[in-house]
Amino acid sequence: MFLNRLLNNVTKLDATKVKKINDDLSPQCCPKVAKLENLFLLIGIQAGYFTSPFADAELYLSSHGALSNAKLYSEIKKKNAADATRIFDKYKNWYHPITKDLCEKALK
Repeated sequence: MFLNRLLNNVTKLDATKVKKINDDLSPQCCPKVAKLENLFLLIGIQAGYFTSPFADAELYLSSHGALSNAKLYSEIKKKNAADATRIFDKYKNWYHPITKDLCEKALK
């Protein structure tokens, strides 16, 4: 609920606030639970905490074939389309066909 609330109010956040949340609450806030990691990455990218080359997002995207990856690719694309394409091209053959299709659509 906490991460969803942050995501719904991401315009009130900046990189400094997200860093503070990350420093103070991780891993308690975002243990290795894919959905929580995904939400925190979305928050961090939108708030400018995670930036190019998006190493944290790439690490996540390299090991999770979730449908929600499409939203992450979309957010990365908003910040740096070349990074989004580079990451997707690197892992696209590993994704399930449905996930791959959704991510391709997010990158168009």
